[in-house]
Amino acid sequence: MRKTLLIIATGLCAMTCAAAGAPMSVKNARPLQSPLKCNQWHLSEVAASLPGNASRAPRKAAAGEPITATPAGKLFENMYVNSSAYGMGFGDVYTQKVDGGLGGVVEGSDGCIYIQAPISQAYIWALGNPWLKCTKAKGDTIVMDTPQPYAIDYGDPYYAYRMKLNSDSSSFVVDSVNTKVRFVWRNDTLTQVDDCLVGLGDAKGEWYYMGDYDIKYTVNHDAVAKAPADAQKLAYKMEYIPKAAKLDSTTYMMTSAYVNPSNLQTAYLDHICTDLPDGAVKAQLTAEGKIEVPARQYLGVDKIYNSHVYMLAGNAKVESSSTGSKYFNYDQTEALELTPSNEKADTITAKYPATLLINAGRSNLYIISEYVAPQLTLAEDKPIVPADPVISSVKQLSKCDQLSFVIPTVGVGGEELNVNELYYNVYYNDHAYTFTPDKYQGLDSAMTDIPYSFSDVKFDFYTSKGKTLVYFYDKDWTKIGVQSIYRGGGKENRSKVVYYDKATGIDATQAAAKTVKSVETFDLMGRKTTATSGLTIKLTTYTDGSVEVTKTLAK
Repeated sequence: MRKTLLIIATGLCAMTCAAAGAPMSVKNARPLQSPLKCNQWHLSEVAASLPGNASRAPRKAAAGEPITATPAGKLFENMYVNSSAYGMGFGDVYTQKVDGGLGGVVEGSDGCIYIQAPISQAYIWALGNPWLKCTKAKGDTIVMDTPQPYAIDYGDPYYAYRMKLNSDSSSFVVDSVNTKVRFVWRNDTLTQVDDCLVGLGDAKGEWYYMGDYDIKYTVNHDAVAKAPADAQKLAYKMEYIPKAAKLDSTTYMMTSAYVNPSNLQTAYLDHICTDLPDGAVKAQLTAEGKIEVPARQYLGVDKIYNSHVYMLAGNAKVESSSTGSKYFNYDQTEALELTPSNEKADTITAKYPATLLINAGRSNLYIISEYVAPQLTLAEDKPIVPADPVISSVKQLSKCDQLSFVIPTVGVGGEELNVNELYYNVYYNDHAYTFTPDKYQGLDSAMTDIPYSFSDVKFDFYTSKGKTLVYFYDKDWTKIGVQSIYRGGGKENRSKVVYYDKATGIDATQAAAKTVKSVETFDLMGRKTTATSGLTIKLTTYTDGSVEVTKTLAK
């Protein structure tokens, strides 16, 4: 069946979209994110859009409810999943060797075994994490009877079926003769025994292009590294090469290093993964005076990518796609090696082609972020008053309200902020609002101070390209406000609270947010000055290239 499945994978990808299989064939393939609220699609609509499926329509039928609550019993959560999977994207069908996906098992109080989310790619359609029931058979064998309710999407029920290839090996169909799927549950490991697809289908049994075989769940004993409590925190600017087409250009992000003054042989680096800022990796000073960061260090669970996340290391190489565009590919290495600079104090560099990779799983390359030739330079950490937020819009929706705003990444004087120390509060009427898991299911705990780049798995919070969206479920408000918080230099500074008033709306000058790049002050002779009295001219330059000139007369 393995060879046949490769044939069908190739056929499906060619049938639906020539590019569908391409990302899976290169080493720097990327995992798929779960969708944003505004981009959710009806599963049937997307399936019908695939070539040859124009007549496909929703199949409504009476259905049992999927088991969404964790069954009572002994829980094994966030297990490490390996499988071979099919998934449906926007306009394509793809195959993927799952490595490091998320799953769970419960040894039920009722004597049954429950398996969580065995159809690994269903998460990109926000179909939840249902539990499928298995009964115990002989020895360590457990049996899953199918069909079982898996999800209800826009009122249409979907089920997990045992599936097999159809007569011409062009697709999967429900196995009407054998409807059971056997697994072995032994030594905290779940292994699929039957050579079949656990596939997603509608009420009539039509396959919806998602399913897994060779399923294996294991308990993940990897732990996130933690710096000692007495370690000193230092801010670093990490520059790296972002584009394969232009190796002489760099961009940067901010990271933090933790060093114990009593043990300078070891350091810890965090904020290398946006979704897991507290996930740290351990670095060691070698006998040659270099700094080595071993690969396959665990960073934690990322529910947006439905994956265990690891730091990997590799050597970059520039390759070209069929259209001629250049991209990075990688050969994995056992460690990232950085060398202290002889020219710049407080700078360490990993020379090209060395690369720091943030990856879904510890083995196969499914890259979340890539930092080619990273160079870390010690950054100045000082207290700065952050610039005021800018509210772009407030949309009042049927079940919630959508607040859109920009948190400037500069201070009131144009100073650059370390975004890892930047937070915001949302004000509900006159009080800072506390977001709680009972209303915000993507949160694990209550939050008042929200990190600048925070996004949750339900995307009630989302930041992209400098703009932040927050959804509000408490609609009894007269005004909503936003306040920036900056915790640099060991001190907390806050902006003023900028409000949107339901009755009057926001000031028109706030409709388009601008980010300050620099602020310079001149006297009447055109000379730069730091004077705070007399007549001065302030020149404010924004990142969009526009310039604002203001005159100030201060006593």
